[in-house]
Amino acid sequence: MKKMITFIGGGTITRHILSGLHKARPQSYSRIWVVDPDSKARSRQTKRTTQTILDKPNKCIVDSDIVVLATKPQSFGNVIDSLTQIGHDIKASKRDVCVISFMAGVSIATIKRSIPWSKSIVRAMPNLCSASRMGTTVWFSDSLDIVATENVTMLFKSFGDSIEVSSEEELTTATALSGAGPAYVSRMISA
Repeated sequence: MKKMITFIGGGTITRHILSGLHKARPQSYSRIWVVDPDSKARSRQTKRTTQTILDKPNKCIVDSDIVVLATKPQSFGNVIDSLTQIGHDIKASKRDVCVISFMAGVSIATIKRSIPWSKSIVRAMPNLCSASRMGTTVWFSDSLDIVATENVTMLFKSFGDSIEVSSEEELTTATALSGAGPAYVSRMISA
């Protein structure tokens, strides 16, 4: 069965993931939505014809199987504010929308408190190699059932490898080792 997915945030990581996703499994998703209030981010996303670009969340999120929070951590409060009414609609529909957060430093506990309408919360850290389907996404969840785990794994594998870790601490360590840490050291050595 095809899934619907909504990305909140249309920045670099979303563009790279969508590029990999469109190369790998465009037929797996019946609809892909991208929500971003920034008109520049929306215009960069319009190159893809298989997704719909929105300036704010709407009913698409209620119908989505997966919502990906792909914004900067400092935008978390604004994202939560924009999802409040939609959250009431999701709760009323009795659907469990899986929420995947790519926001570094925002814990699962914080997300659960802020998004009480989802029982399936995932923290993940993809990397920019996702565009060429060579990325590795490290992820953690303490609340997924079998179906949600399959959906999350299918999504991550569509743009690279997927490694599930057993704690948020391991996710933090993996992020430091594969993300900005090595890039910073490389830059320092180059200088």
